[in-house]
Amino acid sequence: MERALIKGKGSRMIKERVKLHPTAEIGEGVEIGDGTKIWAQAQLGAGARLGANCVVGKGAYIDRGVRVGNNVMIHNYALLYRPLTVEDNVFIGPQVANANDPTPIANVIRDTAKDPGTTFKKGCRIGMGATLAPNLTIGEYAQVDMRALVTRDVPPHAIVRGVPAKIVGFACFCGKKLGKHPEIQMGASIHHRCADSSCAKTVTIPLENYKRMK
Repeated sequence: MERALIKGKGSRMIKERVKLHPTAEIGEGVEIGDGTKIWAQAQLGAGARLGANCVVGKGAYIDRGVRVGNNVMIHNYALLYRPLTVEDNVFIGPQVANANDPTPIANVIRDTAKDPGTTFKKGCRIGMGATLAPNLTIGEYAQVDMRALVTRDVPPHAIVRGVPAKIVGFACFCGKKLGKHPEIQMGASIHHRCADSSCAKTVTIPLENYKRMK
């Protein structure tokens, strides 16, 4: 996959395969993959990297150095602060915000370079208005419901909801919610088969995560 190297808004060094709204603000050294679209008033900080076929909605803010994979949907006014890694096929709803400083002080910008940072793993979905505490991992194919306040890591396939967010169920790879009653329990794992006939995949959930469900 190729990326277009953007040298700043003034130079407009953008190839035809990248669609950039004229009001978007692009920092130095930003890299954008094939087919990605950046809409009105979005801001990309210096050194940010976006993969192919992403969409960045109106007014979204992507901090400097943030890494975004392929096929990522970032909706309007999302606030994505460094250090943050977004893997492939992630959905980020409108007004989602991830904090990056556990002890903020007015007029002090803390060095976050040594922090573990936050990771949105492959295929996870983060609903509108969700807020995330610093240095968390949202697991593969997990779902954060809208307006949730996430204060701890979210396991793969888990659905979390509320303030603070708690596990209320589990989701398939296709996004459909799995049933509450496991089909098969084998040792320390629960095995669920998706009820959607067009998917019918089996999801394996560690028993320790299943027991956290409220």
